Amino acid sequence: MLPVIQDFLKQNGLTKTTIVADAAMMSESNLVALSEAGYTYIVGSRLHKVPYDIAEYQKIGELSNQQIVVEKKEVTV
Repeated sequence: MLPVIQDFLKQNGLTKTTIVADAAMMSESNLVALSEAGYTYIVGSRLHKVPYDIAEYQKIGELSNQQIVVEKKEVTV
C-alpha cells in the first residue's frame, strides 16, 4: 500500500496528507508502515465493530450529530 500512496503523492505534487481507508484495507502491517513513514491515518469501521473506548463512552454519554470521537491507538513497531 505504501508505494501506491507515495507514487500518488509524488505524481500530484503533494507533501503532507492523511490517509483515509476502510478497515478492510488496513492490516496491522499497513498501519505500521504508514506510522513508520510518518503518515497520519483514519480507518473507518462498521458500527457493530465499535472500538471498546467508544462503546464504553456510549454507556455513560449520548453521541450527538456531528460529534467527533477520537481513539488514539499506539502501533508497536
